[in-house]
Amino acid sequence: MISTYTILEMSATLIEIAILLEFISKMLSNKHQGKKNIITLISTFGIISIYMLTTESLFANFSAIYNFIGIMFYVIYALLFTKSHLIYKIIIPVLSIMSVLFINIILTIAITYLFNIEPSDLLESDNAFRITMLFITKITFFLFTRFVLRKVKP
Repeated sequence: MISTYTILEMSATLIEIAILLEFISKMLSNKHQGKKNIITLISTFGIISIYMLTTESLFANFSAIYNFIGIMFYVIYALLFTKSHLIYKIIIPVLSIMSVLFINIILTIAITYLFNIEPSDLLESDNAFRITMLFITKITFFLFTRFVLRKVKP
């Protein structure tokens, strides 16, 4: 049986995928409009979600490979379905994912300092701090993407 913590972690992953895809598509402008755009986004969301949720355990000892393949899915999406220049189609997905990493690091430092806990406590599954941290990170990332879209996007 899947635990509540596992369901919440999977939900956080799905939220992150949705935010990343939406941000990349708005930042780089979609090639398609209307129904084609919606179908493209839903299909890509489904493919990336299946990969992220089902293969993590297969790459337990090779997380760099798992993460690299995940990044490549976003880059391939940008290359195939957005209108921007080639360099932006590569840089924007990579920088977007790196911004998630930096937000995670900054918030981990802040939470461990504020609550006087060990950083390893945020890595343990079935931990309320970890689940809270996951959703704080996703909300922060969403707000960050709104800020970037407002300030950078022409």
